[in-house]
Amino acid sequence: MTEDEILLGFGLTVALAVGCQTLASRLRVPGLVLLLPAGFAAGAITDDVHPDRLPDRDRDRDRLGTRPRR
Repeated sequence: MTEDEILLGFGLTVALAVGCQTLASRLRVPGLVLLLPAGFAAGAITDDVHPDRLPDRDRDRDRLGTRPRR
C-alpha cells in the first residue's frame, strides 16, 4: 500500500467516525449504534482497505530471525 492510500483510508475512517458521533449525539443514541453499520457499509462499498496487502508480522519475524521460540 502506498502512503497516499494509507492516508486516504485513515482520513475516511476519522471523517466517518466524527460524523457518526456527531449525528449520534444529536439523535441522543449511543455512538456505537451508528458506528457499526456505517463501518460495515463503508467496508463493503469502498475498496480502500486490503487486509491481504497489510504487512504479515509473523512472516517478517521469520525472515529476520526474531520470532520468539515456543
